[in-house]
Amino acid sequence: MTAYNGKLSWRAYQVKLQHMAQKYNWDNATKLAKLVEALDGDALKFFSSLDKHVRQSFKAVNWKFSARFDPKENPRTARHQL
Repeated sequence: MTAYNGKLSWRAYQVKLQHMAQKYNWDNATKLAKLVEALDGDALKFFSSLDKHVRQSFKAVNWKFSARFDPKENPRTARHQL
């Protein structure tokens, strides 16, 4: 896996991670291990700040990373896109 430092949107990196997981038949524990191995910079700093119980769950880490590293759309911009 390529490194993830938090500069790319989490959604984009997540697509790659899910593709690799499907290709190699990874379970959630393996996905978490591969993700942690790939973390660098701000993403690694953020991961290390999470509670221990969160760091042990791929689903919880995925949710936290999505909340932290996915760009948020301004509600006004979202309405204009509709």
